[in-house]
Amino acid sequence: MGKNRILQHAVHAVLTAAAASAAVPAAYAQTAPAAAAAAPSDIQEVIVTGTRIQSGNLISASPITTVTNLDIQQSGLTRVEDILNNLPQVFAGQGSNMSNGADGTATLDLHDLGPQRTLVLVNGKRLAPGAPDGRNFTDINQIPAELIERVDVLTGGASSTYGADAVSGVVNFIMNTHYEGVKIDAQYGMFNHNNHEPFYQNLVASSGFNAPTGSVDSGFQKNVSFIAGSNFADGAGNATVYATYDNQAQNIGGQFDYSACSLSHGKTGAICGGSGTNAGGTFLAYNSSGNILHNTVDPKTGVFRPSVAGDNFNFGALNFFQRPAERWTAGSFINYDVNEHVKVYNEFMFMRNETTGGIAPGGDFANNLLNLDCGPVGPGLSGNPLITAQERGILCGPTLAAQQVPGQPASNTLQYYLQRRNIEGGLRLTDFTNTDFHEVIGVKGDFLSAWKYDAYAQVGITDQQQLQLNNFSASKLALAENPVTNTAGNIVCGPPAPSSCVPYNPWVPGGVTAAQLNYLQTPALQQGSSREYVAHVDVTGDLGKYGVQTPWAKSGLQVNLGGEYRSESAVLQPDEENLLGDIAGGAGALLPLAGNYHVAEVFTEFNAPIFDDMPFANQLTVNGGYRYSKYTLGFSTNTYKIGLEWAPIRDIRFRASYNQAVRAPNIGELFTTASIGPGGSIDPCWGPTPTLTAAQCARTGVTAAQYGNLGVNPASQFNVQTGGNANLHAETAHTWSYGLVFQPTFLPNFSATFDYYDIRITGAIFQQSGVSIITDCALTGNADQCGAIHRNPANGSLWLTNAGYVATLSANSGLVENKGVDVNLHYSLPMEGFGKLVFNLQGTDTISNVTQPQTSVPDPVSGALLAGPQYNCAGFEGVTCLNPLPHWRHVFSTDWATPWQGLDLHAQWRYIGRTQVDALNQSPLLSSPSTVYPGYDHVASYSYLDLSASVSVASNVTVRLGANNVLDKDPPIILSANCPVGPCNNNTWTQTYDPTGRFLYAHVEAKF
Repeated sequence: MGKNRILQHAVHAVLTAAAASAAVPAAYAQTAPAAAAAAPSDIQEVIVTGTRIQSGNLISASPITTVTNLDIQQSGLTRVEDILNNLPQVFAGQGSNMSNGADGTATLDLHDLGPQRTLVLVNGKRLAPGAPDGRNFTDINQIPAELIERVDVLTGGASSTYGADAVSGVVNFIMNTHYEGVKIDAQYGMFNHNNHEPFYQNLVASSGFNAPTGSVDSGFQKNVSFIAGSNFADGAGNATVYATYDNQAQNIGGQFDYSACSLSHGKTGAICGGSGTNAGGTFLAYNSSGNILHNTVDPKTGVFRPSVAGDNFNFGALNFFQRPAERWTAGSFINYDVNEHVKVYNEFMFMRNETTGGIAPGGDFANNLLNLDCGPVGPGLSGNPLITAQERGILCGPTLAAQQVPGQPASNTLQYYLQRRNIEGGLRLTDFTNTDFHEVIGVKGDFLSAWKYDAYAQVGITDQQQLQLNNFSASKLALAENPVTNTAGNIVCGPPAPSSCVPYNPWVPGGVTAAQLNYLQTPALQQGSSREYVAHVDVTGDLGKYGVQTPWAKSGLQVNLGGEYRSESAVLQPDEENLLGDIAGGAGALLPLAGNYHVAEVFTEFNAPIFDDMPFANQLTVNGGYRYSKYTLGFSTNTYKIGLEWAPIRDIRFRASYNQAVRAPNIGELFTTASIGPGGSIDPCWGPTPTLTAAQCARTGVTAAQYGNLGVNPASQFNVQTGGNANLHAETAHTWSYGLVFQPTFLPNFSATFDYYDIRITGAIFQQSGVSIITDCALTGNADQCGAIHRNPANGSLWLTNAGYVATLSANSGLVENKGVDVNLHYSLPMEGFGKLVFNLQGTDTISNVTQPQTSVPDPVSGALLAGPQYNCAGFEGVTCLNPLPHWRHVFSTDWATPWQGLDLHAQWRYIGRTQVDALNQSPLLSSPSTVYPGYDHVASYSYLDLSASVSVASNVTVRLGANNVLDKDPPIILSANCPVGPCNNNTWTQTYDPTGRFLYAHVEAKF
């Protein structure tokens, strides 16, 4: 064991001692040798997350959970998102297992309050936004897992210390900035699953689809990292460099029996459902009372016949589970002591990440109201020459014409919509390329014996490119779907089509040609960048050296004072296809974004020991802080904290803290131009038996004739309008935490922490749920909510063309509150001659997670303001609550560090508690029991077992083998009615559960 390993153990010992009262690390490294009992003199100053007053004996008044480098190694995970998603405080966000709705990044979400309310730091410094769409949260793909020394996860507000966005908490990545030696790591992994569910296999096969059986290996991953560091200038400086490479392959729904089709519910149970935009096309026509035509071209016989459920397109089998990706990171950390009072440092991090989202083929999603010319066919005539005689008999006959417009002659036009899948063109692909830079240049040191200073400037740059492929142009479809015969007898596009137009032929099987695809398929590109600049200076003084302390304390008052300037900007430049919203089945028009703001801040903090080693006060400390922030957006904010730590005896410590934190509106929420596209789920007023009454639906714009006749989108989607609001102001959060730390002297090596937290956010900024808006309008008649519903004037639909939508613009409209308890238990058991056993439990009990979209609404009768309806997502998952939020989650690990050949054994139990479909929630904003089906109304509690073993095969080479989800447990099945696009994909919650079987890996580490 070399000097670097000894130093690592020594540093770990110091960190453990310093943070023991603040958190229980997830796992400890194996027993350090006797030489490490006393830490080397050059150990770096301990960083305490949540405060800028840094000293080796300072602890945090707020709950902190720590993940160490050893935990990361034992997990076998190389993606930081996966590592932290195992923690019970962290909930699913963007990640590699998202495809439909992916943005190419990986995000963190503490306590399910949204990634926009979680602040990510590297070495205590803000990490820049991860995409140019105006967001304020980070892409953690840029953080190299192998260089992480530890990760601190702090629960509760910390805005007075770090500024805006630290509302639900802070995730602070402490990197190894003083490495000595060379380390090379390589890992190969894959997912292995045994398709063993006969129910779903039979269901898929009986629906005419390929049913996977047997064992499947998929999602192969390769990872290589290089770290090198050395001291220079006789130990006055250190330079550490790193480079990593990650490569992962995709896996898709069709490889697994539980996701080989899109599951919905029929009369007798689960069925293979799917999308009405199918291979044969769905031809729809309406009159003022509702649907009068719902036919398809049979893909096998070519017969034009009424559509049936079996015609729906099985899009789930083609959607990616894990996206393919290739990622490079590189960087350096340089530190140099100019003299005993001046230390200069530099941090540089670079990432380039290329990943591809793949979903089912695109097509025509009823993008245009089309006119079928039923006139005669021939040279120079305008009648549609592509329809068959049988189709002409139905579409141009007197019955259908009379239904659409009474008295219309059969030879006139029929207005219709077409939904047809572009099966000939292949998957819709979105290529994401993210390039990130993070650099810090600073100087720090001490002066006048009692004071320390730190001044730095940093820049964060994110460049992103998104290229969408294999989509149809909606405007070209409108031209290509109007065929005529020219005077030469050739079938061409009717006026005003250009000569380059190629008529589209969905009327017969095999009618679509390569020439048609070349004309219709249009790539769409968006490019953008975000910039963050920070200038910071602070000083910390130990006033105890001037005698400023109580007579009962061993140390004196410590203060910190400083100022910070921050600039945020984002620019997004879509191409013409995006600008015009011309992507058929896309998310609507994407308009340019250009916004920026600046904030100037001053802050202060103090830590005041009151008692030390006194009766009933082994320690009593008070701490606090304040920050004033002035924004160029026209508002200012005040944030502050106060904390108390009291240890009546050495064995027990009580702690409490109160914070006022803020989240300023981000650039996207402020300046994004409104656009319309798919985003809603189920319209409670559609279908033959709507969930809401006729009177309630009338408030949402449904006429009496339309009630019970609104067409249902089989894909469970309706249109929403999203966009920014320049009048937004900052959210304000009040967070309370009360904790107990128990470290009994009668039970050495045991510690326990219990922390209650309450995070209450007022003036919350969020895009309201389209379903919630419809339901709120229907139940209360709220004029603002009802005014946001824009039904298609022709037919009342919210999904047939962009003429129907629900406006869900951002607003400071509500309240969000999360209450819970974090639990950490740790016990280390030395076994003489047999090494050491270490047990750790980390758990979170989410008591409540309340959302009130509007804090006050008018009474529909009197107009008086009443408290707005609210819902509690704790214990639920679904269309509105989204990812599962169980009351209890935990991770329990057991590690045996043996004395034999460096053999370490690791076992981990991941537990995710039971949740119900949110449609069973009693809140009127969520309750929709008709969309819930027996056997699929809840997700049972889930347990995963992970195992790994490492052994030293040489003095400097370690091999680790492991398996996560050893028992190959299938993920829970979520039917389409309760499976919102994005977080729910391929019939399950892909970022919460292990969706593709057990993960097997082999890891080799070599140190020189």
